[in-house]
Amino acid sequence: IDFLSNIFPSLIHFYESNFGFSSIGSERVPPCINAFTVILSILLCRRLGRSPANSLTAFAQTVPPTCQLCSQNGQNCLPNAYYTWVSEIMLQQTRVEAVKPYFQRFITELPDIQSLAECPEEKLLKLWEGLGYYNRVRNMQEAAKTVKDEYNGRLPEDYQALLSLKGIGSYTAGAIASIAYGEKVPAVDGNVLRVISRITESTEDISRQSVRRKIEQQVSVSYT
Repeated sequence: IDFLSNIFPSLIHFYESNFGFSSIGSERVPPCINAFTVILSILLCRRLGRSPANSLTAFAQTVPPTCQLCSQNGQNCLPNAYYTWVSEIMLQQTRVEAVKPYFQRFITELPDIQSLAECPEEKLLKLWEGLGYYNRVRNMQEAAKTVKDEYNGRLPEDYQALLSLKGIGSYTAGAIASIAYGEKVPAVDGNVLRVISRITESTEDISRQSVRRKIEQQVSVSYT
């Protein structure tokens, strides 16, 4: 998308000012500022008549604690991939504040892939109680068994490999790959789809899979 290339200088300024990194292309740049933040920044700029740099600086206040850890002492301390996975699945159709106690309880009882893979179903469903959509956690356990058997208990870094795991779609795969491993892939959810559609004045139906794939490909351009 052409308009994304226009904000790269502002992004570089944003990273230098808020994280102390010298290059947006550096491996040390925290991957936690996702496409949605960038795109929403552009939209805000256009509506308020402000420069991208000012809007992006304002977004520094929204960076979550795990992202802030990435910038401590200029080190690339990426979040735990398993925790990222659990949180992304829990946060589907659920507010962050509501998820926090469930997340802490879950990772305390099941701190890694192996413990999730081997957890008795009764205990697993009890830990998930209150979040609903129980198939999500059942799929997680199936995926954990696959990871345990085929990937030595470690979630794969590769986007396509993540997509092959049960219950992991394009957004979750993108979130794990980019947040936990620093891979240059987007995490495109409904918010991103709606914002891009408005910015590009597209009339295409974003509920169609073909349209979603098209937008994902367009957003991916900004990561190459």
